[in-house]
Amino acid sequence: MGFVRQSFRRQMFVAFLAAILCLVIFGGILTVQGFQARVKADYEKRDKEQEALVTERINTMLTGAEQTLDGIASNDVLRKAFFKVCSYRKDGPHRMESSARQRSC
Repeated sequence: MGFVRQSFRRQMFVAFLAAILCLVIFGGILTVQGFQARVKADYEKRDKEQEALVTERINTMLTGAEQTLDGIASNDVLRKAFFKVCSYRKDGPHRMESSARQRSC
């Protein structure tokens, strides 16, 4: 590099330029890593929020289904109707009005 050897001033310029270039590259790498870490943390936070929401909704649906089944079980008319349809299939005459009732047991 004959260009750098020509004067002390140029040697200092190239040395400062190289040092500054190294610092800029190092700073850029750290900045990119910082952004990646922040984006990852944001996605993890959003995933946890969505998981909590989905869990809550599933629990609400299961609670509703459980209450419905308890209501059906406590209603004598419905309980007798279900057992009557099932007893027709198991015990004797298979006189069903519809195929939907046959599938219910």
